[in-house]
Order: sequence, then structure tokens, then C-alpha cells
Amino acid sequence: MPGVITGGLLMFVLAMTEFLVSLLLTDARTVTLPVQIYNNIRSIITPDLAAISSVFVVIALLAVWLLDRLVGLEIFLKSK
Repeated sequence: MPGVITGGLLMFVLAMTEFLVSLLLTDARTVTLPVQIYNNIRSIITPDLAAISSVFVVIALLAVWLLDRLVGLEIFLKSK
């Protein structure tokens, strides 16, 4: 369990770092997806944001399922 918590915190920090880099490197002509989502959340929440979030969740679930089929997650869950 400590490894799962540590991994989650590490991924949260890396995601925030990626967002901040995207935020700092954009200008008026170029807007990245994280910055566009952030700007939309600040102004008004639209169904587009829910659709993008749903796609990201489905991709993550498919990646976990594929890793389970190829490698087997039992190895990682049983390790101490």
C-alpha cells in the first residue's frame, strides 16, 4: 500500500509539473490541451470537458487492462 500511495503522489506531482510547463510555454497563438481545459474551467464548464475527461479515463482503463493481459498485474499486487 505505501508503494501505491507513493506512486500516486509521484504521478500527481509530475502531472502538475507538465501543466505548469504547458502554461508557461503557451502564447496567444498556441494553446495546449491542458491550458485550454484550464481556461474553459475558469470561464464556463461545458460538455466538451466531460467528454475529454471520459476519453482520458477510458484510455487509462484500456492501458491497465492491456498491461494485465500482457504482463499480469498479479505480480505487482502480490509483491511486498
